[in-house]
Amino acid sequence: MKTRIYEADLKEILLEANYPDWFEHGSNSPLERTFSAEIFLGKGAYKEVYFDGIHIGYGNLELSKNTHLHFESEFETVEMHFALNGETITDPSYFDGTIRFVPGTHNVFYTNGFQGKTAWSSKIPLRMFEINMAPKVFQKYIPEGHHLFDIFKEAMFSKKSAVLSRQNYPITIEMYKIISEILNCSRDGLFKRIFLESKLISLLLLQLEQIVSFNTQNAYQAINKEDMEKMYAVK
Repeated sequence: MKTRIYEADLKEILLEANYPDWFEHGSNSPLERTFSAEIFLGKGAYKEVYFDGIHIGYGNLELSKNTHLHFESEFETVEMHFALNGETITDPSYFDGTIRFVPGTHNVFYTNGFQGKTAWSSKIPLRMFEINMAPKVFQKYIPEGHHLFDIFKEAMFSKKSAVLSRQNYPITIEMYKIISEILNCSRDGLFKRIFLESKLISLLLLQLEQIVSFNTQNAYQAINKEDMEKMYAVK
């Protein structure tokens, strides 16, 4: 599997990263590597760790100017994306419109291959945290019976790229705490893998619970408003 990043005019490949299928590399110990941010005309780094079915990435970038890039990926993956700082606007190929992340927001995506353009602002440092997992891993944890989850699962089964919700959600204190624990894990080998697996499941739990809570509240408010209008009409 490959990921390529081009300059906006597609004339030059800035980065080409290769990965084994589903990140399976025949070892219980996670693999780790770091890419310098100099390839994006800035300073900082993008760090990643991966093991069977799981990829974790963290970028801390200071750009010298507003940057427009073109992405191509061969992954079929579910991504938990957290915009810790900075602002990005992505124009993906898999649905109309753009995806805009401001600091302190998150969402979940499914992509079956990916092409798109993204704009990174240089006004403030860009910090992003993302977890990619094989769909077979994610499917074990997504609940049933909620319309957003049902639509998302149908997209996965049909292999059509999708976003779990058109709105992004605020990163909570509990989420920040887990992200910090993942980034500062000092364990090695199998112990590190077990630790990371437990933390990413906890983080996904918080995401899904929050999404259900937000949408339930909004639906409840809508019903109350409608009932109120009916009461006034009867009166």
